[in-house]
Amino acid sequence: MVTIKDISNKLGISISSVSKALNGATDISQKTREKVIEVANEMGYVKKSVINNKINLKFGIIVDQNCNEYDKVLNYDVIQGFNSKALNEDNEVLIVTLKESHKKGCLDAIIKSNNLSGAILLINNISDSIHKSIFKVTHPFVIINNYLSIDKQNVGYVGIDMVEGMRNVVNYFVKAGHRDISFINIKNNDVFYQDKLVGYIAALTSLGINYNPDNVLNISNDNYEEKILKFVKSKNPTAICADNDLTAYKILNVLSHNGYDVPKDISIMGFDNNFISNCSLPSISTVSYDRNELGIKAYVALNNILNGNSINRMQIKSEILERESSKM
Repeated sequence: MVTIKDISNKLGISISSVSKALNGATDISQKTREKVIEVANEMGYVKKSVINNKINLKFGIIVDQNCNEYDKVLNYDVIQGFNSKALNEDNEVLIVTLKESHKKGCLDAIIKSNNLSGAILLINNISDSIHKSIFKVTHPFVIINNYLSIDKQNVGYVGIDMVEGMRNVVNYFVKAGHRDISFINIKNNDVFYQDKLVGYIAALTSLGINYNPDNVLNISNDNYEEKILKFVKSKNPTAICADNDLTAYKILNVLSHNGYDVPKDISIMGFDNNFISNCSLPSISTVSYDRNELGIKAYVALNNILNGNSINRMQIKSEILERESSKM
């Protein structure tokens, strides 16, 4: 179990300073307080007052009724991580399905009606009504992967650094000798497209490669095969960054069925390390991250908010998982 002393040792500051930061003392700088809280959350620290509290807590995981099959696979691991941590501390977890009728309502009402101590929001498409509802939430609340600039003590964010993840993909391809690197997104597959596009552009710029918007293909699922093939024949990329593994899988099939050798002719990299990336032939290189750890971090963040330690933003790192669809 993580202690104040552990945090003190990691930061190289006194135990008393850590204690003051965690307990809201006024004679300590805001910068130090934020750093202590950040490290405490990362290490999984929970105050003794919470540990000694014999009242079992009930947390909610709010999921979307219309979640697609791809995201259901990703969400499963997050839920398992959150659930394992909660059960280990004898707390209860309730899965709450967000129906269409709820999306126009109030999240606080959902939390109250289910007698929840707090909740995490595990949905990709945050509508305007849900966005507005988050601003009104009064209970401990953590948003997964959708970073919203909300300055509320009871609302936190835990997610993947999508920008850095896509930067790493571009860096990987450039290191392998590629210069003609395209980015393909199939709409409705990935709501985090904009963050990844930012990472793609930033990486190219930092490496001295001019960003050309014509090298980005953003299409719908309708007739995607024809659009991808036309794009590849026109732009002649030697490497393609896909917005996620499902898109990478579709690109691979289009290229393979039209005489392209992957990765000899074109290398492909997905994102998420979904099971589909390891079931294709060739297997798809991807950006991997620990979704179970994401759930654990969400639980720690929610518990700390409940105990008065506000958090703003907590991210976990990703790494390149090289498989057969790319070559160095």
